[in-house]
Amino acid sequence: MDINALLELCSQHSQRTVVSPTVDKCPDWIVDHGVLRNTKSDYFSIGLYSQERGGPLLLITQNDPALVLLLASKIEDQDVILLSLRTEPGLIGLTNLTTTIQSTPSNYLRRHGGKSTPFIEVAMDPGAHGRVLYDEYQYDWGSYYCGKTKRFLIVALDSHLQAPSGFSWVPMETAKALLLEDHLVTNDLRVSIPLLAASAGLNLDTVEPLAPPETSKSLQRLEFSPGVVDCRGTSVSFFRTETTTREVSSWVQPLLVPREVMKISLAFVQKASGRHYAIERRTQPGLSGQELWFPVDGLSGKLYRSVTTSAEGGRFWKYSIHIELIEVDDAEAAVTQNSRCECWLSEENLSLIIAQPLQSSLELRMAWSLVYGRGFGA
Repeated sequence: MDINALLELCSQHSQRTVVSPTVDKCPDWIVDHGVLRNTKSDYFSIGLYSQERGGPLLLITQNDPALVLLLASKIEDQDVILLSLRTEPGLIGLTNLTTTIQSTPSNYLRRHGGKSTPFIEVAMDPGAHGRVLYDEYQYDWGSYYCGKTKRFLIVALDSHLQAPSGFSWVPMETAKALLLEDHLVTNDLRVSIPLLAASAGLNLDTVEPLAPPETSKSLQRLEFSPGVVDCRGTSVSFFRTETTTREVSSWVQPLLVPREVMKISLAFVQKASGRHYAIERRTQPGLSGQELWFPVDGLSGKLYRSVTTSAEGGRFWKYSIHIELIEVDDAEAAVTQNSRCECWLSEENLSLIIAQPLQSSLELRMAWSLVYGRGFGA
């Protein structure tokens, strides 16, 4: 199945869903003890928090780590992965391609009484169905979540399975090309495809884990109120979704509505030994002082490759993200290394860091997808 066919599948799938803003009060969502939460299940909550420097921030708390499962197989000796069509109210384009499962425990444990999640039995006992290629936790955005993590699980099946409606087996070469298409794949799939490649012969013992913060920086919660806008211009709005594509067919939920486009830029310099990438360690408000590896911000150079995607449509309303790779010259690289950049890391070493659990930021992993997509020079 080629990219045009997958684009058409997404377009057709999106027609089965209607999303509309709503001002009606939703009794399932209340402000309780200063946070906006759901009365029926611990899906997530939204609170307003102060930070040491700057104004207040709206942050999401989701206690249960989400599950991201990607199934791999072979068709006539061709490596393939099983992708699903994912419709979420806040996605730009409404439907994206994603991993085999992208779900919260509330959904796949059916706490709301919805439909069963296909292939969840593989996640519950992966060794009984195939070979585990990758199974680690990674941080989500520390700028919008309070310490949220996701479990990324990749399993090579012992025997090939037929793809049910809403799923497609996609060749790996096509999957790489998807990473360079605007508004076609979710961030979970964008991160998972390079992790699958990194899992071959992976030795995570070669990477030193990041030390925990010497002093944990706890956030002070402020009083949440309807209509609040944080220092970034981010607000909260409610949306009603009617769909035939999800475990639950109708719901109302809040989404964060950021004001500005997010930009992620990863710089590299061409050396005799290969490409090296500018990264640094820093933290974000929701990480409680834990430092992760990030791309160095603010570098200028020649645009090499870019893509535009959107944030998770189950938590954000049409939040556009522009990701780019830029090439800098040796002179600027040297200056940067002496000022802001902690190190210029080789492609091989950066790949190891990204595969290491709880080591890299989501921003760095998203930017890395442009390095992996089709490979340089494609």
